[in-house]
Amino acid sequence: MALVVHPNGLAYSRAAVLASKAVGGAVQRNRCKRILRARLAQYAAEIKPGFDILVVARKRLLVSTPSEVDQSFQKLLLRAGLSRKQTDDGTDHTGNGT
Repeated sequence: MALVVHPNGLAYSRAAVLASKAVGGAVQRNRCKRILRARLAQYAAEIKPGFDILVVARKRLLVSTPSEVDQSFQKLLLRAGLSRKQTDDGTDHTGNGT
């Protein structure tokens, strides 16, 4: 998966999920979107306000385990600077050492 982030100047963040035909047929695309929307809901409290977020599904998501998806999603949030668990000095306090 990939993450595209842009500041929106609002007091809240907005998110969208994208799965192109490269991911597969309609069933596979919808499954990817359901998985990613669930992760967005799960990590909504961790996401800093004021950003537009686009989560792009990749074909590998279809064969990934839920724990792999969670790790990837959390890593993307940290790398993009969207996680509230990340401090100003760049260190994170997730407890998993990444």
